[in-house]
Amino acid sequence: MKFTIQTKTLLSKLSLANQTVDNLSLNPILSGVLVEVNENGIILTSSNSSCSSKIFINENLNVEKEGKFLIKSKTLYEIINNISDDEVKFEIIDNGILRLTTKNYHSDYILLDTNSYPNISFDHQDWTRVVLKKSFFDNINTKLTNFIDVSNESLNHNVTGVLVDTTRKDNKIESIATNGSQLGYLECEYEGPKFKIVINPSNIKFISSITKDDNSDILFYLKDSKLMLETKNNLFLFKLIETNYPSVYRAIETNYPYSFVADKKMLSSAISRATVIAQGDKSPMIKFTINRNSLTLFARSAEKGTSDETILIESETIDKTYEFYFNIKFLNNVIKTLDDTSISFNFIAEGKQVVIKECNSNNFKTLLLPIIASF
Repeated sequence: MKFTIQTKTLLSKLSLANQTVDNLSLNPILSGVLVEVNENGIILTSSNSSCSSKIFINENLNVEKEGKFLIKSKTLYEIINNISDDEVKFEIIDNGILRLTTKNYHSDYILLDTNSYPNISFDHQDWTRVVLKKSFFDNINTKLTNFIDVSNESLNHNVTGVLVDTTRKDNKIESIATNGSQLGYLECEYEGPKFKIVINPSNIKFISSITKDDNSDILFYLKDSKLMLETKNNLFLFKLIETNYPSVYRAIETNYPYSFVADKKMLSSAISRATVIAQGDKSPMIKFTINRNSLTLFARSAEKGTSDETILIESETIDKTYEFYFNIKFLNNVIKTLDDTSISFNFIAEGKQVVIKECNSNNFKTLLLPIIASF
């Protein structure tokens, strides 16, 4: 096997392949990247416990002899990253030895056993083709994954993924993320096949990172418990989470008779000041006292003291005083996902779940469970 390639081209592709390498695996084979060279170009294959990738290189290279080799991905990346020459030549000079040569440098490297690398199929001819709007998937990443990132304090440790569902509503796609204490719900127009899947939030973040510079729609293929992403002629294979996702739609769609509207900037500032006092406690809390035209936010800490602030709100349905206690970390998390200047709080009764949403849109809603507590 022998080929020459532009250093920058190889480095950018290795950087992508390196993100799906399992560097923590006890099996050294999975820390490697499989490099296959043929007359059409180079294919880089790498894999970890939840994702595999197939990266294609067909520019800025010259193939003299076909072949393949397996090398530790981190090692190869660090080598190429430290080469200043414009091109680098690869050649297998002996069984198990790879020679890298540039104008000013050469070195020999011991390879891993190519035959031990798992056979990963990227064939997706009979898979279900799905096209999602880029903006919708970006919102899943920036809004919904926040509802799982803080799941160390979750009430339901079995909920670890983001639900994406087109089976419930015609021409709609819905997505939900929850940790049992808080929930985010996203909805968008959709035309395409019916499916219902649960995606690992780390894979959602990864997909968003590799498509961030591309504003075109995102192309997926689905089959059984797998999802394949095709982007810029590269393929990424993801394992889906196999679970019975909890039925939470009723909580989002319930008619909430009581509501009030608050200015987001004013509310966020008041919560931030209360957070200064509450943070540091094992379960930092904030108390909402709701009247028809005012909201009082109260926080207390044995070490820092108290915070007590009242802001103006608008309501046509509040008929008496209501009190709620929230985990202030979860409350902050919910508020930061809302983009509108005005926020609507909706509830059935004191101490019950609260739906918090943007006033100018019903496409994104959040739900927060209050806690049973008192100051």
